[in-house]
Amino acid sequence: MQLSIERASSSGALTVQDLVDIHRVLPERAPNATVAGRVRDSQNWIGGNDHNPCGATFVPPPPEEVDRLLEDLCAFVDDETLPPLVQAAIAHAQFETIHPFEDGNGRTGRALVQVVLRHRGLAPAFVPPISVVLARDKDRYVGGLTASARTAWRSGSSGSRPPPRRRRGSRRAMRRASRSSRRAGASACGKGRGRHDRTRRLGP
Repeated sequence: MQLSIERASSSGALTVQDLVDIHRVLPERAPNATVAGRVRDSQNWIGGNDHNPCGATFVPPPPEEVDRLLEDLCAFVDDETLPPLVQAAIAHAQFETIHPFEDGNGRTGRALVQVVLRHRGLAPAFVPPISVVLARDKDRYVGGLTASARTAWRSGSSGSRPPPRRRRGSRRAMRRASRSSRRAGASACGKGRGRHDRTRRLGP
């Protein structure tokens, strides 16, 4: 993990392949090691039941939109307009909204925070214990992720005054991921057919 973070941080602009490489080393010894380093090609969801995402706590964007959203995320990480901590937090929230892998998204998303902090020079020689900090208040952490996605979606449909230019890119990125997520949940539950054999439940 440390080596993959170092490579992603020192390779210049972050790429989708960098995220895939980070994910590849996470579950390599886990029972689900076959999904390591593979962007999902099926719908996943958190909570609810094992058959469809109706009643799920969260439904990520459909698989056909994941590649585009990951490219959008990498472009945001490459833009150093925002303060490093703000950028790291938004990038993490955006990644978790996309949920691009079948499993290991939480760990990969926290590794992405490390990549941003190291790339911006805040933590060039050590790895802050982000997972330990977030685990101490898991409910607040999950609530914050949910609120960020909900706020991004509402800000895109309320007709409110545009934010300052330096914040528009981050809001636009979060809106895209959030809107795709909402469409995926509404579509799957509204149709109620044709997706059961391609969906799988993702635990919290």
